[in-house]
Amino acid sequence: MGEPAYVLLGLTLVVGGLLGVLGLAVARFQAAAREAKGHAARRGEGALLSVALQDAVGALKAQEQAMSARAVASEQLSGQIVEHLASGLIVVDRSGAAVIVNPVARQLLGLVPPAPGTSYRAVLGESALSPLVAECLRTGQSVVRRALAVAGADGIRQLDVSVSPFVEEPGPGGAICLFSDQTAVVRLEEQLRLADTLARLGELTAGIAHEFRNGLATIHGYSRLVPLAELPPQYASCIEGIRQETEALGRVVTTFLQYAKPEQATLVPVSLETLVRRAGDDVRPELPDGTTIEVRGTYPPVQGDEVLLRQVFHNLLRNAAEACRVAGTTPGIVIDGTVRDGGRTCRVQVADNGPGIPAGDRAAVLRPFVTTRSGGSGLGLAIVQKIMLAHHGRVDIGAADAGGAAVNLSFPVAET
Repeated sequence: MGEPAYVLLGLTLVVGGLLGVLGLAVARFQAAAREAKGHAARRGEGALLSVALQDAVGALKAQEQAMSARAVASEQLSGQIVEHLASGLIVVDRSGAAVIVNPVARQLLGLVPPAPGTSYRAVLGESALSPLVAECLRTGQSVVRRALAVAGADGIRQLDVSVSPFVEEPGPGGAICLFSDQTAVVRLEEQLRLADTLARLGELTAGIAHEFRNGLATIHGYSRLVPLAELPPQYASCIEGIRQETEALGRVVTTFLQYAKPEQATLVPVSLETLVRRAGDDVRPELPDGTTIEVRGTYPPVQGDEVLLRQVFHNLLRNAAEACRVAGTTPGIVIDGTVRDGGRTCRVQVADNGPGIPAGDRAAVLRPFVTTRSGGSGLGLAIVQKIMLAHHGRVDIGAADAGGAAVNLSFPVAET
């Protein structure tokens, strides 16, 4: 083989070796490229998964925040409803704890906000509501629209009460006690019934009283014709007694006719304080020496008939002074005005230091011809009540701080 052939063979071997090295390099490069591409793909998938998880977590957090905000708003709304509810609300849980006592319930019943976990029995005390709540918890049955008279912060209240059970899982639940103040409605119904009764009584008896007064006038007139100076002393005293008795009975009949007459009150804005002071000045000359009349308190304007209201206070002041005279005490009369029922009512109390009126007689003395005082006609307080009815007010009688009687007049305050 010649030299050119060896040269060609050597070149062929060199070229083949280079091609082999090149092929191996290409193969390694392709393998490295494939491996790098796999890593990149895996990194991309991980990044996508991470982003998706972050988005899901963010959405869940946003949803949780929205639900929490709605829960807070719902709780605030529920709290506002409970706080501003026009009715009294007491919620008792299964353990008997009073968990909610709203402001109206506290105001009507004279309660204070209970400490957490306080039993409803401890909260309500001797209130007539307590047995109704106990009945509902015991039976699981609702108590619907039960009428109750309960002692509140400012006297006896007439309540319309409903108690309903509610479920607490698992097991038995508690009770919801809802009640509204019906005192004004009950009093209005009583006043309407009383006004109707008085009107019927007046119609029935007015004619009889007129005839009776005419007969008394005739007897009195004939007795005046008898010359007492010409009669023996024993007969003269009898005729004088007839005159005195017919005069006294005539005054009673006249007073009763005034009571039986329908009151036509002309209601205009009046100042009760001014009226009370004038009434005191009017009757002061008739009262015993040393009598004191103290006027104090607050008197908002009311709608009233000044003539009729002065008659009311004249009667009460005279009654008080007479009661003190019978008891042998110097009259000390206090007239006190207060604003009640959230500014809707003015109560004027006329209190004395006399013997007072027994508790069992206090309602009866407002009826005609009922009196606890010897020689009384039994019409003074009845006339007072009738005039108060014409003013859409009411009268009740209690005990004064000084031990005597306290006549309480309640007027609706005039709207301004």
